[in-house]
Amino acid sequence: VVGGGGVALVRGVPVAGLGKVERCAAALALGRAMGRLLPQNIQGHVLGHVADLGRDASHPEHRLYATRAAQPYHTDTADVVGLLCLRPAAQGGLSSCCSSV
Repeated sequence: VVGGGGVALVRGVPVAGLGKVERCAAALALGRAMGRLLPQNIQGHVLGHVADLGRDASHPEHRLYATRAAQPYHTDTADVVGLLCLRPAAQGGLSSCCSSV
């Protein structure tokens, strides 16, 4: 990943016995090991939670990652993007990626 376009899959990050704060710290530590942490939104958050919070996907101020709607392929404004799965989704939850390189 460091030398160019690519994908790395890391399995077995031990989050099962950790509390919410410790899981967040682990995600931030993994991200920091790959580079500088940058804000994800206008509020300046460097960590976001992808979960169905019951938000309306058609509302212009609601982020799709807080709804049950599928996200289309999109670009993130970062060189490295990470996802840390805390538990399998009850339904759906499929992640995929593609490259234009």
